[in-house]
Amino acid sequence: MSDGRYVWPETYMNRRDLFRVLSYVGGMIAVIGAIGLIRRISGSEVEWLWNGIADEIGLFAVGTIGAVFADRRSRSDARRFDATFAAAKTAEEPIPAEALGMELDEVAGDLETRRLRLLGRRALLWTIFWATVLAAGIAGILRAVANSSVPAYDTTSAGHGLLVLGSILALAFGAVIGLNSLSAAARWPRRYRSVVATGWRAARATGEPRFLAPYRGSPADLRLDFPDGSELHVATWDSTSHVVRPYRDRKDVPVWVGGEEEDMIVLFPYSRISAKRYAVPAAEMPGVRTDP
Repeated sequence: MSDGRYVWPETYMNRRDLFRVLSYVGGMIAVIGAIGLIRRISGSEVEWLWNGIADEIGLFAVGTIGAVFADRRSRSDARRFDATFAAAKTAEEPIPAEALGMELDEVAGDLETRRLRLLGRRALLWTIFWATVLAAGIAGILRAVANSSVPAYDTTSAGHGLLVLGSILALAFGAVIGLNSLSAAARWPRRYRSVVATGWRAARATGEPRFLAPYRGSPADLRLDFPDGSELHVATWDSTSHVVRPYRDRKDVPVWVGGEEEDMIVLFPYSRISAKRYAVPAAEMPGVRTDP
């Protein structure tokens, strides 16, 4: 990175996989365009695409260029992942807090505390969104039932099937994710007040992934070691802000810890998709050791 911060090997792995998928998508787009061109050259009377040869040439060109570019980026990030992963395996010293932008000072601490309020507001907005999705699902089901009662209405049509399927999906997602969002909207303000009361403390986190989530990296148990020699064990919540893989598999990651008991926050350096510090909900586990 241009600011000289440490980059986790998994960052390059994620970029590699992303560009690999994009190269496949570009290849499929190019194939669609190529099929249209071949059909047109062979004299087929069936239109393959809506505007004829211009669309077919455009799809083929854009897909090919995109696939080549994404493939080159994927290969480049694959080489970077191999190099950084090999270096990380042989490293003996913990990563310094300065390399991850985790120096604890009053100004940065106040900024991160204010950001916790924004997380609560964001959860509230998501709650409203998923409540709207739930309402749309209920309205769709009622519409489908009302249509079915009309003698002339064809309940075997594709439109009716799509209406029913879409309504069921909206009901399911709106109910499940909406309830989770509502819970988050209620808990983030409590965590904010808890952090305001305790302030932030510098610590080192060592993670141990849980049995039920070996691949997502969430949730995880953490051992927090403080500069005064004390240690604390916490369980992280399965939230949209979960312990991403680079952190749950590492030892002595520099973090900030705020709050207490059930309303704690562990602030990691940054996530896979954002350069900002990354707040993870946690709860104290008194008397429980999570040494890897």
